[in-house]
Amino acid sequence: MSHSVLTNILEQLDSLSLDEKQILSKHLASLNDENQALSYLSKLKMIESKKTDILKISKNYGASNFRYCIEDNEVIFIVDLAKNRSLLDLGGLLESLRELLSFDVVVFTEKMIKEPYRELIINNAVNL
Repeated sequence: MSHSVLTNILEQLDSLSLDEKQILSKHLASLNDENQALSYLSKLKMIESKKTDILKISKNYGASNFRYCIEDNEVIFIVDLAKNRSLLDLGGLLESLRELLSFDVVVFTEKMIKEPYRELIINNAVNL
């Protein structure tokens, strides 16, 4: 947006009453909620549509028992890593998944998840 457009918007906001500002704030919050819901659904559809590719990639990096959950619009993948594999394989898997899905993800093994969050994440995780 240009500087003049932003200045015009700010001037209009200044002219609103407190009630009008509260109504606008609630409306913007609801739009944000709708956008988050759409983002959640689009990520879910992308994961499901790329399921075969995800499983193939994970096998190449020695990852199995592939699960995922979406918390606060963040995609968390949880895998078991073969004993002969290292964090380098986990990092390779992470980059490959980001490239495949075209959005940011995180990849953990169960042991990597801190105790206060582990139960919540594992209980919400879905097998791929």
